[in-house]
Amino acid sequence: MDEAADSSALLRRVEELQLEKDEKQNALEVLIRRVEGLQYEMDEKVDLVEVLTHRVEELQRERDELRKDIEQLCMQQAGPGYVSVATRMLSQSHFGTRC
Repeated sequence: MDEAADSSALLRRVEELQLEKDEKQNALEVLIRRVEGLQYEMDEKVDLVEVLTHRVEELQRERDELRKDIEQLCMQQAGPGYVSVATRMLSQSHFGTRC
């Protein structure tokens, strides 16, 4: 009878362990899905950063071209002595357009 009791106790323990294993497996699957979701979000953000970086570079090139155009206009209107003043004004005012 002791052998039957031991066997029954072992079976209960095996069932408990199986339940724990199933619960942990389910929790692991939830965590894996969450990590995959976070990875997807991170990939989207990396793509967005790349797009925005490219746009910033474009805008910086456009700004530089506009500065050159403004300098040329100022030279045409006021002569070469004014270029240094205009350049200083542009760098101090972050794109002022006074000539």
